[in-house]
Amino acid sequence: MLKQFTDGSFKREIKPAPWMGYIGPTIKGETGDVLYVHFRNLASRPYGLHPHGVQYFKDSEGSLYMDGTSGRDKFDDSVPPGQTYTYRWSMLNSFAPTEDDDNCIPVGYHPHIRSNKDIDTGLVGILLICKPGILNPDNSRKDVDREFVLYADTVNETNSWLIDQSLNLCLNPQRCRQLFNEKNAAFIVDTLMYSINGYIYGNLPDFPVYEGERVAFYAMGLNLGLHVFGVQGQSLIFKGKRMHAVVFGIAWFEGFYMTARNPGRWMIFCKVNYHFNHGMAAFVNVVPRPGILPPTIIRRTRRYFIAVEEVVWDYRPSGRVLARVGKGSTERSTIEERFFTSDGAVGGRFVKAVFIEYTDGTFQRRKLRNKDEKHLGILGPPVRVEVGEMLEIILLNKASRPYSFNPFGLSFTKDNEGAFYKNDRHSSEVTGAAAMPGQHRRYIFTVPWDYGPTKEDPQCVTETYQSFVDYSRDQYSGLIGPLLICKPGSLNANGRQVRSLVKSIVISYNILGLSPGSPKGM
Repeated sequence: MLKQFTDGSFKREIKPAPWMGYIGPTIKGETGDVLYVHFRNLASRPYGLHPHGVQYFKDSEGSLYMDGTSGRDKFDDSVPPGQTYTYRWSMLNSFAPTEDDDNCIPVGYHPHIRSNKDIDTGLVGILLICKPGILNPDNSRKDVDREFVLYADTVNETNSWLIDQSLNLCLNPQRCRQLFNEKNAAFIVDTLMYSINGYIYGNLPDFPVYEGERVAFYAMGLNLGLHVFGVQGQSLIFKGKRMHAVVFGIAWFEGFYMTARNPGRWMIFCKVNYHFNHGMAAFVNVVPRPGILPPTIIRRTRRYFIAVEEVVWDYRPSGRVLARVGKGSTERSTIEERFFTSDGAVGGRFVKAVFIEYTDGTFQRRKLRNKDEKHLGILGPPVRVEVGEMLEIILLNKASRPYSFNPFGLSFTKDNEGAFYKNDRHSSEVTGAAAMPGQHRRYIFTVPWDYGPTKEDPQCVTETYQSFVDYSRDQYSGLIGPLLICKPGSLNANGRQVRSLVKSIVISYNILGLSPGSPKGM
């Protein structure tokens, strides 16, 4: 780990916040500053420090490669155990946030002897470059109340410099060492940690915030994977635009912001199904502070009657291949044989669960889709709501297992959260608002002013809703739909956009895998 100390004696450590995990200290500066980083290697092998996003000369690059340099210009690349080196990094105007950027932009730093191994060993941190006048004397920001680092990565422990020591911690060290030496694929997969700040499956200490605080997150990915991060019950600002999730990946650094609402413990997680299923989730704990936020004035309530129903879905209702697949007839014939004509072919028909809209609470008459909505396919009905409005969803579960309605980008209380997870770190109870088979469930959501489109956004921003009893399997079952959050005056009484729009087209790119009902379709 990279640790911070009070002075050059390296005797007294500055303890990091619990949520930092194994992330190194956040280094901050403003445009025009020069940073001097005094680095002492207290580990058992050579390391250095390499920054992204700042100016440096060759003697402060901290990156080992054949660059034609020698002498002092090589000392920075690899600092031996027990030795100290001082790096000089400059925050020039040409490296600084532009007028259109946020007040501070995050970049990363890490050793660069063999960068992927250095990173998998745990040696990573965030460096923050701010506009002049943004930082207080204690290096906190003047324009936000809380700052958090979120490092999401797939850590390959077998690639760490310290794997030999780690194998001794196995339940059966001898067997683990044998599997490692054999390069056993299953063993290597088991040592991939889909982590946030070095923790998996919600074990990271909570990110603590108070209701009404403006919060900055500095997100970083380095080695592996594309990540899509969001926070349940909260709305985010990313590059001046309203978002429910932020994308970042390999050697990718982003800042995003939220104003904390809705007291409770809310999951922050990667929406990539594979990452989520392998533990890439943590929690933001919003502590109540009554009266700090202005009340949301509700101008109107929009009500939708939606049922969950199991249907036989045909992926190829025409019985033919209507779009070119592959480069020629051979590839198309292979597709035909694999899916539709060979013995044991899966075919194109599966049992799915879908959201169906009805005209009223009797759930007797479906709301038929017009010709402009036929393209929605398996998606649920478009749900539209404006800033300052309440959204009421009456959900009837006509399916054979529990399902829910969980929107992204709207404000709601814990009682109306359709996501199932453990809210109490010390309890095994899983909570969430779901409808059991045959039951109705009423959900109430609102759109406060700080959840609506910004001045940089179009008339409406597109979000999604889904069932979230089982995040991945509910998606694969087919329970997803579009949600539009609009500026005031954008919608008529029927929920249609009233200006600047001829036709609305919704496109969802998704891989619908095996669902709870899939065996019925085989």
